[in-house]
Amino acid sequence: MKRKIALLIVFVCICAAMVFVPACGGGENSVNGAPIGNYSIVYAESNSVNKQIAKDLANGIRKKCGVTVNVISDSQNVSGRKIFVGKSQGVEVPDIVEGKFSISTCGNDVLLYSGKTSGIVDAASCLLRKTCEGTADFKNAYTDVYTDMSLKVMSFNIRTTNEDRWDRIKNVIQRNNPDVLGLQEVSRHWQPYIKEKLEGYTCIGVGRDGGNPQGAFGDEAVYVLYKTEKFELIEQNTYWYNEKDITEFGITQGGMYPRIFTYAILKRKSDGEKFLYINTHMHLHVECRLIAAEILNNFIYEKGDGLPVYITGDFNTEWDQTNNSIIVPGEHDDIDTELEFAGFMNARKYAAVSDNHRTFPSRLYPADAARWGEQIIDYCMYREGGKISVVADSYKVDAAEPDGVKDITDSAGNKCGPDASDHYPVVVESVFYKRFG
Repeated sequence: MKRKIALLIVFVCICAAMVFVPACGGGENSVNGAPIGNYSIVYAESNSVNKQIAKDLANGIRKKCGVTVNVISDSQNVSGRKIFVGKSQGVEVPDIVEGKFSISTCGNDVLLYSGKTSGIVDAASCLLRKTCEGTADFKNAYTDVYTDMSLKVMSFNIRTTNEDRWDRIKNVIQRNNPDVLGLQEVSRHWQPYIKEKLEGYTCIGVGRDGGNPQGAFGDEAVYVLYKTEKFELIEQNTYWYNEKDITEFGITQGGMYPRIFTYAILKRKSDGEKFLYINTHMHLHVECRLIAAEILNNFIYEKGDGLPVYITGDFNTEWDQTNNSIIVPGEHDDIDTELEFAGFMNARKYAAVSDNHRTFPSRLYPADAARWGEQIIDYCMYREGGKISVVADSYKVDAAEPDGVKDITDSAGNKCGPDASDHYPVVVESVFYKRFG
């Protein structure tokens, strides 16, 4: 019996020792000969994207090496060795070939650098991997190609009316060159143009009458288009904001029209990572929007588990920066709370580079400006998922005049302005990547 107890104690001790051995193994986990714990990870104070990458790298080091490292901005003074994530104050950036990343040494410090966020992500991943392997020696600069993890999304309400605007619409889409494009108000008139005259994209979605060309509501669609060469389609469908059954035609209680969303689960061919993309056109009325937001959140909970999620669309309500909420005149609207509660971030607010330009109305119908004023009602929201981080490099509203504008008139014979639609498109450049460790 004593022998059995002794063997059991030995077994328990061995198991306990195995639990507390760092994931990298028993090595010292050093960079350029110094323990990784002697370093602080530094990001530029003004760069929220590199800040997130720095935090993810520190978390990976903690998980893989069992070591906690400081994460600080370049505005803070700290002694000791540093790992700079991207360009920072007082750090000389090396020349780097497009499509590659660099890990170089300056004195006791290490710089992770690339011309693109995807490259900085791969540089951080490479540093962690080599630290675990015991081969993290960068006294001679290390360079390698990176995997393209970028995703450019664009949301564009193209207006149902059928003035001779196709050249304008096409020009705006092509000059932004989105990877994934969400279109709203795609009427029967525009559907053949979108499906047949935009090269390089696969188009998915049906109209809100369920594809019935004789439907009472014009069969207006919210399409999702994606670059065929970059993504593989895993799943897609169009659903209704119907409290009873979203898979069936229905109108939200209190709503005048059926409202829909089209979704796609896409797999990025460069690295096999998947994401959920949703494009929608929200109700005009507050109560209906809140019901729709709840329906959307429930759908995402079931369909987007473990996936990064992007939502684009015309939300038909304005974001008020003063109190950080979405409002309409005289009414408080909590749709932002509904989405932010589910972990979503508004790209306009959180992107490293952003602008505050209105999205509606454009100059297409001059009378609209006097009627509606300047509003921001088109959005791109995003959320990380599972082991995937999402960062937004930039957000912009493309208010530039399309090339080769020619005079056109509306159905009443009034001269139209130079824009492609009554909405300006929202364009967001982002990166999503698997967290380190």
